[in-house]
Amino acid sequence: LPRLLHWGAQRQGAMEGGFNGRTNKLVDGCYSFWQGGIFPLLQQLPAWQLLGLSGPAGSAAAERSSGAASSSSHLVPRVPPLPTNMAQVKSPVEQAQSVLNLKNIQAQQLVASATQAGDAVDIAMRGGNHERGATARKVSDMTSQARVLLDRAAVAQQLAEQASLNVSVSLSSSCFLFPVPDAEDPPAPIGVGLHGEPSPSPPLYNYKALQLWILRCCQAKAGLRDKPGKGADYYHTCYCLSGLSSAQHTSNCVVGPRENVLRRADPACNVTEDKLKAALAFFGARPVPPLAGTAGGQDVEMEG
Repeated sequence: LPRLLHWGAQRQGAMEGGFNGRTNKLVDGCYSFWQGGIFPLLQQLPAWQLLGLSGPAGSAAAERSSGAASSSSHLVPRVPPLPTNMAQVKSPVEQAQSVLNLKNIQAQQLVASATQAGDAVDIAMRGGNHERGATARKVSDMTSQARVLLDRAAVAQQLAEQASLNVSVSLSSSCFLFPVPDAEDPPAPIGVGLHGEPSPSPPLYNYKALQLWILRCCQAKAGLRDKPGKGADYYHTCYCLSGLSSAQHTSNCVVGPRENVLRRADPACNVTEDKLKAALAFFGARPVPPLAGTAGGQDVEMEG
């Protein structure tokens, strides 16, 4: 379960907020349900099961499970632990800003060096250095060095512009727009905590980022779609809406006005709860038909 939870959460794009189907693939609107739909199922489990323990924290079963896991840790891939001092961890925006600052400094230094070299060439070509033994060869060498510095300064300037663009992109990414957890979010649905006590369910992925992806990028005039640039179809309309409903009701968070709230769907059947209840009542009131090849519970020899 811990590895399933980790794998599913890693399928959400930090930039787009939607889910992809496997590593190194673009996000796709239909995976809003095919990936996002596993989380309401996992959310129904106690927190200690999601951590791979055999019982609530502090119990004998949990201690045995923890000991067994540590004894065979070389067989199980582990996620690297978070740094002890989380204050040293930089957000994507902070990382992009640090790169931009470094690229700007490098570009400024190269531009200054190229400018000084160009000024020295101008002085030499005007004859200001002939009294100190300047020669045509020396002027040629100085000109070549100035050209090299100018080329390097131009490349550094391009890298600084790209770093500035990366900062702009990171500022508009879903992980920046919707940090997790957010103190302004409403209380999450009640689940079972690490010690077996009733406790709000922890966020298993970025619910609001997924909603934003569906509402802003997957809507088209005639329905919902895979991604911008694609056409709408019934398949993606169904599973984009299913993923949107799941994200809303799993977190109690709704992006946009209250009119955006969809009816809750059963996470296992992907059918609205009222329709599922009616179907169970309808078929539950009828006898179970015999399997093909049987009559009244007795085996029947089939012809041919």
